[in-house]
Amino acid sequence: MNVGFSEKFSTPCITILSEDEIRIDQSVCLLPVAIIYGRFAGLSGYSSIVQKAIKLLDGNTVGLDRRLRRDSLRRLADPTGANVTGPPILPGSSISAANNDDVAGSAGVFIRPKRFNETYPHGQPFLLTAAHVLKKHDSTLLGTYNQLFLDSVEDVTVANIISPGKLHILKRLSILQHVGSFDATTLAPWVLAAEKSCGHVVAGRIGADRFSWGEDVALVHVDPQYSGQNGAWHDLPEFLQLFSEAGGNATAFVGKIIGAVDSKNLCNGLCYKNGSASGWSAGKFHSNRVETFLKGTTSPVEEVERIHPGNVRARVEVVQAAGNGGEFAEGGDSGSPILSPTLDGRNFVFCSMVIGAFDPRVGERVVFAVPQSRIFDQIHALTGVEWELDI
Repeated sequence: MNVGFSEKFSTPCITILSEDEIRIDQSVCLLPVAIIYGRFAGLSGYSSIVQKAIKLLDGNTVGLDRRLRRDSLRRLADPTGANVTGPPILPGSSISAANNDDVAGSAGVFIRPKRFNETYPHGQPFLLTAAHVLKKHDSTLLGTYNQLFLDSVEDVTVANIISPGKLHILKRLSILQHVGSFDATTLAPWVLAAEKSCGHVVAGRIGADRFSWGEDVALVHVDPQYSGQNGAWHDLPEFLQLFSEAGGNATAFVGKIIGAVDSKNLCNGLCYKNGSASGWSAGKFHSNRVETFLKGTTSPVEEVERIHPGNVRARVEVVQAAGNGGEFAEGGDSGSPILSPTLDGRNFVFCSMVIGAFDPRVGERVVFAVPQSRIFDQIHALTGVEWELDI
């Protein structure tokens, strides 16, 4: 440590931090000694937490890039869902890969193998979500298409998950910095959440399956100490309000997920989504299904009404918000489960999973989803094991 009024006139010295009075024998010390008395418990921890928070916010950027990054975080909408509270991880919770900066998505539903299996043992929590929420992104043209997680050891080993998701953590840190609450005690839960692995990716794929349905699914093994279960919710009262407005009996509602049914088999197509960014919302399945080109496979052609042989089409089903309830899903809701009340109005069935959205015009959004039957078939193909809802 240097002691003095400026760098030019400062002088090196030995500095001692002590809570008790001490004496130094100057005859055995050639340098000046500065003794600072006080209580220093937690001093290094404070500095470390704040520095880590700043590092998370800056994301290895400097200068103008750092300023633009912080401005972007401040403009980012604060998640309105109540699912950014961290473990236990429940359907709709905020999650992301630990190594994916500026990304957050939603937990889906818990599933289990239909039969005894040593690789995926019963009693261990396995979770569905959208693969693009967790996959390490490849910037090459075809990097996001048709890549099995297990083809790359790197994709599997680095794909540890955290909750809340990294983007939601950064947004909360940005808010704390803006309001002047940037102290170690307030920052610590969010900084530690960014470092604490809650599970890891087992398998996943982005592409199109054997029936040309969109495939954007990942299977996650959640550490048991951080795992919740189907039918437990962070924010069920928000759903009950929507349910009451639609004519449901909120007082009799239990909220368990007791089965899985495709949207085509629903009586009225009414459904609900629980996502980490926008919480609960009500919607309706559209009667028409659409085809999309997978990202990275939209090469143009000169011939009229022809499709480039390298372009890959994937079928998805469409969900739109019911009534005037705003958007059905927002950025950060990918992976969230789409549910429908049972006929007796007491519980849920799992219908689909959100994988994306499209805004055909300002103020109008269609949400893309994949039916539960296709998701279970896709996970079967990836793992070689048949799966079912964990109930």
